[in-house]
Amino acid sequence: MTLVQVAGAEVDSNINLAPAPLHGKDYSYAQGLVDWDKELADGVQFALIRASEGVDIVDSQFAANRAGVVRLGIPHGFYHFCDLSGSAQAQAAFFVATVTANGPLEVGESMWIDQEQAALGDAFWDAILLSLDQLLGFPAGGYASASYFVAHGLTNPDDAGAWDADWSQTAPAPPAGWPFWAIWQNSNSGTCALVGGGTSRCDTDLFNGTAAEFLRYGKPATTPAPVPTPAPTLTPVPAPAPAPPVPSPETYVTVRGDSLWAISARLSPQHNGALYMTLYDCDGNPGKIGPDPGDLAMGLWLELPAGWGTPAAAPAPPPPSTTYTVRLGDNLTNIAAAKGVSLTALENANRWILQRSGTFNTIDVGWVLSIP
Repeated sequence: MTLVQVAGAEVDSNINLAPAPLHGKDYSYAQGLVDWDKELADGVQFALIRASEGVDIVDSQFAANRAGVVRLGIPHGFYHFCDLSGSAQAQAAFFVATVTANGPLEVGESMWIDQEQAALGDAFWDAILLSLDQLLGFPAGGYASASYFVAHGLTNPDDAGAWDADWSQTAPAPPAGWPFWAIWQNSNSGTCALVGGGTSRCDTDLFNGTAAEFLRYGKPATTPAPVPTPAPTLTPVPAPAPAPPVPSPETYVTVRGDSLWAISARLSPQHNGALYMTLYDCDGNPGKIGPDPGDLAMGLWLELPAGWGTPAAAPAPPPPSTTYTVRLGDNLTNIAAAKGVSLTALENANRWILQRSGTFNTIDVGWVLSIP
C-alpha cells in the first residue's frame, strides 16, 4: 500500500477511504450548547468548530465548544465561514485573531476555511489559504462541496487539506489537484447531545486517517533550537603585586623623624654620629636628601658608606613633637630646656643646619630644628 503525505498526513492513496476512518462532527451556533461529555461517550473522535465569519463575526458558541473539546482532549480544528464582507487577507487575519485572542494555538489544533459563495470568485480560495499559511506558519485546509470543487476548479495552493462535502453513501473521488481528501462531510442529518437534554441536528464527518494523522494537519510541534552553552567566562587573575623592594645591607629607607645625624648614630654607633657627612656624600644621596638633612622625608632610599654593615632595626616613631620652629628671642639653651633634652643632644640633632650657619651660637628665626 502506498502512503502519500500532504500537509503532514498519511493515508492510503489506492482507495478513497482509510480502513478505519475517524468519526467526527462539525459544530456551530446552530446546534446550541453542546454536552461534550455525552458527545465523547457517543463516540465522537474529532470535532470541527466554527470560530468566525467574514471580518467581524465570532461564532456565539465558539468559546464554549472550544473549552469542551480541550477539557476532554478531543482532537479538533477550527473553521471560518467566508463571506463578502472583506478581502481574503482581512478575513484570514480576523480568523487568526479570533482563535488566538486568549493565547496561541495548541499543538495539533488545525485551521480550515469554508467557502460556499460563488460570488467570492475563484481567486479568493487561493488568496485566503496562502494568507493563512503566512500568518500561521503551517497550511490551513479548505471546505467546499464536491460540486463546488469541480465547478470552480479550486486548487491546492500550499498542500492544503481538502474537506469535501458530499452527502452520498459512497466516498467521493479526491478533488482535482489533491491526491486524496482529508475530511469527508458525509451527512447533514446527524445529531449531537445538548446540555439539559435533547439533541440538535448537525453534520457528520469522516477523517481519512488516524488520530495522530489528524493532529498533523494542525500546528506542528516545534523543537527549539539548542541554546549553545556559553563558554565559561574566565575572570583574569591579576598578577600578584610586586613585592616591595627589601633594603640591602648597603641601603637604608628613611622613616618619620629621621635625620642624617640620627641615621649615622644608629648605623655606625662607634662613631657616635660623627660620620653623618660621609653618609651625605654617598653616591646619589645629595639629590635625595633635600635642603634640610635634619628633617628627612619618609621613604628615601639612601646609600650607606662601605663597611657600615647591616642596618639596625628602624626605631619606633618619635613622639609627635619632633621639630621646633625658632622664634624671636630663642637660643639653643632655652629650647633644650623647654623640650626636656640636653643641649648637646639638641646640637647633635641639628649639626647640619648649625654648621651651615657657621656658628653653633647663633640661630635664626624661622629655622626648623629637630628635637631628639
